[in-house]
Amino acid sequence: MELARLFKPLMELEYQMHRMYMWFSDMFQEDPKAFSLFRLMAREELQHRESVQNQFYMVVDRSNEYQEIQADIDGMTYLTNILKKQVDRRNSMTLQEALTTALQFEKSAAESHYRYIIARSNPILKEMIQELAKADQQHVQRLEQFAKSSFKA
Repeated sequence: MELARLFKPLMELEYQMHRMYMWFSDMFQEDPKAFSLFRLMAREELQHRESVQNQFYMVVDRSNEYQEIQADIDGMTYLTNILKKQVDRRNSMTLQEALTTALQFEKSAAESHYRYIIARSNPILKEMIQELAKADQQHVQRLEQFAKSSFKA
């Protein structure tokens, strides 16, 4: 598989994560803390997409330097499709449900990034995938901390 083809599913996943957080920020705009959290997360997801896009352009510009690679993108495509459908429906949720949903998608995205086998075959991709997975883990931690502080038993 051509290396450049692998970037599009990554860009789409990051974009759909951005859309989810924008939806949540709109839904909870009356709650300043939730609104701020979700807007921050939306901006970061867009930054992640831009980072992947920049790597994509670099690979396209230097495509003759890269060998064909083996990769399984089905898991990432499947996750992206589920996320897109969820965001497109825009069902009403409580804040707790939104946080649970966000955590599920962040954890799934992190797992997808780790499983994105191409990271082993190309140093550029390995670094980028590691950074995306690290960002996903930071999002998980931020969401969990927010949930704990918002829903103390």
